[in-house]
Amino acid sequence: TMESIGRPLPKRRNLVLSRSLDTAPEGFELLRDIAELDTLVDESANGNTDAAVFVIGGAEIFRLLFPRCDEVYLSHVFEPHEGDTFLPPFEDDFALAEVLATYPEFELRRYRRKRAA
Repeated sequence: TMESIGRPLPKRRNLVLSRSLDTAPEGFELLRDIAELDTLVDESANGNTDAAVFVIGGAEIFRLLFPRCDEVYLSHVFEPHEGDTFLPPFEDDFALAEVLATYPEFELRRYRRKRAA
């Protein structure tokens, strides 16, 4: 995903989880394993940082981290398109919280994880 975007995203920390990179490209921070990411998430959850953690990923990152997500920000494209990476089915565990924006070709939606009853 880092290569496909081609640059760090503005106004946020850009973390790359990789076992194969030797160094992080300019503007990115390299994490070697999930434990390093867990430390950052714990700091965020405990108020030690004001930054939420967003996951943008490839299929492997989604597979590893999606079960830990409380919210999903999703670009819902109205027309079918070819693709090679997809979210796992999540609608049983998440409810649509709001539509943030609507454009001619897609909507930006926010889903929130359902809590156990």
